[in-house]
Amino acid sequence: MLNIMEIEKEHIEKAVNVGSEKAAEALYHMTGVKVKVSATEIKTVSLSELSSTLSISKDYLVARSQIDKDLEGVSLLAISEKNTLILADLLSGRTLGTSRIIKDIDRSALKETLNIISNAYIVSLGEVLDVFNINILPPSLTEAEYILKDLQDTFTKDGNAVILKTVLNLYDTDLEADLYFIFYNGKES
Repeated sequence: MLNIMEIEKEHIEKAVNVGSEKAAEALYHMTGVKVKVSATEIKTVSLSELSSTLSISKDYLVARSQIDKDLEGVSLLAISEKNTLILADLLSGRTLGTSRIIKDIDRSALKETLNIISNAYIVSLGEVLDVFNINILPPSLTEAEYILKDLQDTFTKDGNAVILKTVLNLYDTDLEADLYFIFYNGKES
């Protein structure tokens, strides 16, 4: 298994930039709206600080997918409730502002969105880092407070995580979504 902590920062930065652009391109193809990568960030934190380090509001909806094989971690797509409704409208071809609640079909579409943009990102990351045995498990969708608690409870306090964050903005909307990839080298509890 690759320990991402041992890779030179410049190499990771290149992988993050390429992965972020591929994720934005994939989201564009799903929504038909041009997507801008407004920020990328690379941060190393201890596992004990992981959930408090993520800038995810507890009222956000989060799609989570486990990553394993040669890279071990999770991918998260965090989005506010308001932006979730906008994304649901875009993904279903509805007029913006039509959705008032998230229906089961919208939940499925949001999980598949994470699956598609995560795969686009991870494939690019793997190509830059020369890692090809990566598996992304099917995503789940839940409220952020449960994801943050799960991340906090899942790992022992020793070990570190590398957080790769990308902020995606869709033009002509107020939609902003945070895409996280968290790779860790600690032990699960």
